[in-house]
Amino acid sequence: MMRVECHVHTEASWDGLLDYRRFIAEAVAAGLDAVIVCDHNTLSGAEMLRGMNPPFRVISGIELSTTDGELLAFFIRENIPARLRAEEVIARVRAQGALVVLPHPFVRTAANRLRPRTLERVIDLVDAVEGFNGRNGRASMDELGREWAARHGKPLTAGSDAHLPGGIGTAYLEIDDFTDAAGFLANLPAARPVVTRRSSDLASVLGFAQVLARLAINRLHVARHDPQERKR
Repeated sequence: MMRVECHVHTEASWDGLLDYRRFIAEAVAAGLDAVIVCDHNTLSGAEMLRGMNPPFRVISGIELSTTDGELLAFFIRENIPARLRAEEVIARVRAQGALVVLPHPFVRTAANRLRPRTLERVIDLVDAVEGFNGRNGRASMDELGREWAARHGKPLTAGSDAHLPGGIGTAYLEIDDFTDAAGFLANLPAARPVVTRRSSDLASVLGFAQVLARLAINRLHVARHDPQERKR
């Protein structure tokens, strides 16, 4: 049985503040056997971690921005352009033999979630639904997602959705070992979700404030060293 964290970010995400060495230390402390890195619209974080040879499996994922909201892709090999229609993104993910997962479907604090009309439109095209999101402070919202997934016969994933230090491993799956996307999907219905801690709404707000502060500092740094930027 493996502990697999199914949704986590690195500093490669525009809103991620978790550097790679801290990421590895926290994943080891959480006893994770594998992580599915789902940075926003990039594979670079997963590739960087894999190159550091951590003592756990690194699976490439992406949190993809579509014109309809966000989708997760697991076991993906190549980047997909952002801002395509959800159905087009799903088709491109499947063409790579990767899995499509609906993240935080009813979590109101997830501003870029797919809305109900889109969820109903694409549910038959996806492989799984995120039923446990550690960044979501309201368990009732996850419960809505699980009930909806059950009505449509979709298995569930679990992940911390961590963007900041201290969040990795707060939600994960205990699942039988697998070697590829097909094996993971086959084992998913029998997997056991574990949530050790949920983030609070206040922590989410403070975390986003940290992200905005970092972006502002970076912009000031660029402006000081780039004459063209100073003119904007």
